[in-house]
Amino acid sequence: SVNYRNSIEVLNKFAVIIHLYYLDLWPELSDHIKRIPYSFDLHITTTPSLYDQVVQRVSTDFPLAQFYGNENRGRDIAPFLDVISKIDLNQYEYICKLHTKKSPHLDQFGGQYAGEYGDNWRKGSLNSLLPNAEGIQLLVAWFNRTPELGIVGPENELIGRVFDIDRHS
Repeated sequence: SVNYRNSIEVLNKFAVIIHLYYLDLWPELSDHIKRIPYSFDLHITTTPSLYDQVVQRVSTDFPLAQFYGNENRGRDIAPFLDVISKIDLNQYEYICKLHTKKSPHLDQFGGQYAGEYGDNWRKGSLNSLLPNAEGIQLLVAWFNRTPELGIVGPENELIGRVFDIDRHS
């Protein structure tokens, strides 16, 4: 028998959960998730006002996608928590969580936050988490050989061990 935990092989154990708030960013996300070299279940959350447009647009690329209407509370966090409460997480070994990041509200602060902060964040995240088929296979292999590994994220967006919460609140 094959031990899939130690194998690169992934059989229907991959879920992609996306909060699609900015529909104009769908082509970029679609391009990246099409790089996943495994079969996967696609779960899409969006606001009730965008729901029909999102279903129409995404279904063209992924006809088996599942859709959920959620208010945009907590940006992408509340919709994510709602979805994981509705699906059987035990059927997945790997979950890739993405969202359409723009952050136009940060423009008011100027400096490093003005202009393209959200775009740079989103592109950096997508390129590090879903770079290409080989890069994704390397991430899966890392999970397979490191059982204590629970989550990975884009390198430039991680908060280090030394973080003064009082200074950043």
